[in-house]
Amino acid sequence: MKNRLEYILFVFFSKIFCFVGLKRALPFARVLSGFAFKILKIRRDVVLKNLRIAFPEKDEREIESIARSCYDGFASSLVEILAIPSMTEKDFLEYVSCDNIGQINEVRKMGKGLILMTAHFGNWEYSAIAMGLMLDHSLMVVVKGQRNTLVDDWMNRYRSRFGNRTVHLGVAIKQIFKEIENKGVVAIVGDQRGPSDGLTVKFFGRDTKVYPGPAALALKSGAPVLMGFMTRRPEGGYAFHMNPISKDGLPENREEQILVLTQRHISMLESQLKLYPDHWLWMHNIWKY
Repeated sequence: MKNRLEYILFVFFSKIFCFVGLKRALPFARVLSGFAFKILKIRRDVVLKNLRIAFPEKDEREIESIARSCYDGFASSLVEILAIPSMTEKDFLEYVSCDNIGQINEVRKMGKGLILMTAHFGNWEYSAIAMGLMLDHSLMVVVKGQRNTLVDDWMNRYRSRFGNRTVHLGVAIKQIFKEIENKGVVAIVGDQRGPSDGLTVKFFGRDTKVYPGPAALALKSGAPVLMGFMTRRPEGGYAFHMNPISKDGLPENREEQILVLTQRHISMLESQLKLYPDHWLWMHNIWKY
């Protein structure tokens, strides 16, 4: 019953936002974020704790300002996601720009397949849809199943709307390898907190647990890896840019290779967060263990 009620509300707001259009719907995000931050205080303690750890040089007023902006950004992303059914290919290509799409296509044409990584930064859902439209190849998007299977089905239906395909994390490893062997493109969000026995890397100078899967996939498949981030444009929408994650100078031992390669993409995320601290989903309890 709970899942069905959540789904009904989800679809209800989606229809409203689609009816009024994304531009008119976005101001509602500020109301939603204020309610979540000030009234419900959803995971606010976790967000503030994480920001204090990451930015000890910032005073409390600045920490709270970043936290509020983080909620604003997440609420905007939610409204954008709910408006997806009304978006056309042209809408996405106008809403998301990428200044090095030609270079990305050149890497794909090397014939080794391609792994595109991002993080819960900006609007990660829009990044996969936009990349599938901009590249001359659709994406296989690796997704994590949500608790509410009805919402999960809705999300996967619209993730695949313009030709991308979705596979669930952990249960489709053979499909993912086959996609790369067939010179395909696999998209992964690579910043989820790992289990207590996961791989330990440094994040803002502190040990954290992450999943080794993306690095292990890159090493075993031999596919090049690009990591991209969506930053909000002042005029609205997003600018997307991708950079390669180098495999040069890795140790000989495979476990150490996975550790070093994983640290490289986590360090790339850290560098981006120092520039845009309000763009990330700090609601993750990244330093739980």
